[in-house]
Amino acid sequence: MHDQQIPLDAWTQKEVRGALYMIVRNENLPDARATIRVIQDRFNDKAKYPWVLLNNQYFNADFKRHVSSITTPKNVSVYFGKIDTDAWAYPSWVDVPRAENALWDLFGVARGESLSHHQLLRYQAGLFFYHPLFDNVEYTWRVEPGAMYTCELDFDPFKMMKAGKKKLESFMQQHPEWIKPRNQTIMPWITHRNKENTKDEYNFCHMWSNFEIADLSFYRSEAYRYYFDHLDSTGGFFYEKWGDPVRTLAAAMFLDRNEVYFFDQIGYTKDGISHCPLQSGYLQKCTCDSADSHDMLENSCTLDLLRYSDPPTFDALMNYARTKLPPQLSLDLNNTDILKQVIKKKDQLEAFIKDQERRHLAVE
Repeated sequence: MHDQQIPLDAWTQKEVRGALYMIVRNENLPDARATIRVIQDRFNDKAKYPWVLLNNQYFNADFKRHVSSITTPKNVSVYFGKIDTDAWAYPSWVDVPRAENALWDLFGVARGESLSHHQLLRYQAGLFFYHPLFDNVEYTWRVEPGAMYTCELDFDPFKMMKAGKKKLESFMQQHPEWIKPRNQTIMPWITHRNKENTKDEYNFCHMWSNFEIADLSFYRSEAYRYYFDHLDSTGGFFYEKWGDPVRTLAAAMFLDRNEVYFFDQIGYTKDGISHCPLQSGYLQKCTCDSADSHDMLENSCTLDLLRYSDPPTFDALMNYARTKLPPQLSLDLNNTDILKQVIKKKDQLEAFIKDQERRHLAVE
């Protein structure tokens, strides 16, 4: 048997009907237990939000017993759901031979050859919130098995999202009324202007949705459902590898930039990629080093996102970086490539400063 619904009394005396959810299989029990354990320790032992675990197969008794042994002593509810077969299988309009050939073409792309991975990406992009276990849920925190959280949370992300009212071209021509003005959104973050034809082109920046806290009213909105259905009707989730950019493009089209929030306070590591708080005030509660954060790598777009979505945090980073520079050296810290170099580890920073001082002397 599997659970069908979370009763409303699961949120007695809570301001927000939030839920942590994970899509996981029986064989991934060790990773699931490790991640649930750390989130319970860091946050949910006290907050006591319910967990929703989903599987495209039935959860076995061992899985349920080992997970419940973490949550039950803390009076935290866990609901074990099964993903509907129709939502996981090939939809009727997909050309199956073409899709199977596409798996071979995507061999070498991260999990691109895995049919189950394509099914998971499609389900996460636009189907998970239809599961009856989310009928009474307002906000979800997506949790990936194997992810580690490296900071103590002494605040409630669900409350913060609700209090701050945060949410997370043929189509655009058909429904222009749904598209927010470019200068009110994060669209400038994910596009650059082509100087030859003055058109905006996608720059491949996107928000990684492995850690995502979302207001489900966004995904349930007419605009998002139409957007997903349009993408789904093309079969692209099976012919291509469509994942995080699907969410990012939706956020850029349908949300004001102040409805997108970057949780700098939450340290996170998954598959070798990590985020550690960029602001020094948060680091006292963490076991990570911001200099090792993926945000500091050359190919990261995080700081550019903050420029659009959270200017106060971006300004705080520039002020922090200035404290690391000698007073005689003036650099354009609004340039995120330079800002990343200044925030790096001490030995790397010293080499960078010496290089910049040589450049300044050469110019003089």
